[in-house]
Amino acid sequence: DRPSYLKTRKLQVRIIDTRGPFEASGDWWDAQFWKQTEWDIQLENKQVYRISQSAKGWFLEGRYG
Repeated sequence: DRPSYLKTRKLQVRIIDTRGPFEASGDWWDAQFWKQTEWDIQLENKQVYRISQSAKGWFLEGRYG
């Protein structure tokens, strides 16, 4: 039930550690509110990223450090 592999246009690498899931949401007062599940992941190359999953799919949100 956790992400195990990251594949983007620039990266194809195994995930070796995860933290999460963290539930996030916003605009709850609006008819078009949003919610997503976020994970912090560490890759084989030791880099740490934030990824998210929403109704629109999976997204690479950013990189730490």
